[in-house]
Amino acid sequence: MLALSVTLKARPGNAGAVVDLLRDLAACTRAEPGCHLYVFGPGPDVDTVVMLERYADKDAFRAHATSPHIATYGPRLNALLESPPQPVFFDEID
Repeated sequence: MLALSVTLKARPGNAGAVVDLLRDLAACTRAEPGCHLYVFGPGPDVDTVVMLERYADKDAFRAHATSPHIATYGPRLNALLESPPQPVFFDEID
């Protein structure tokens, strides 16, 4: 398994738009065969959103990262962010 957390720092006033976009993206991502978890919620301040993701393995994560829905939603999401997403990866031992 591969897990990660991702911190998204929205431009001031854009956290709601980030969450709306993530809701749409979540439906596509959760349908991926290797996705076991894709959730998000509020971060430590009003402009921060934190995501938790879990995939079957690194190949499943790579498939997600190169999927058509990431190609579509990624640029739209990045336009709402103050800085690039900050992922932290965790390899899990089964």
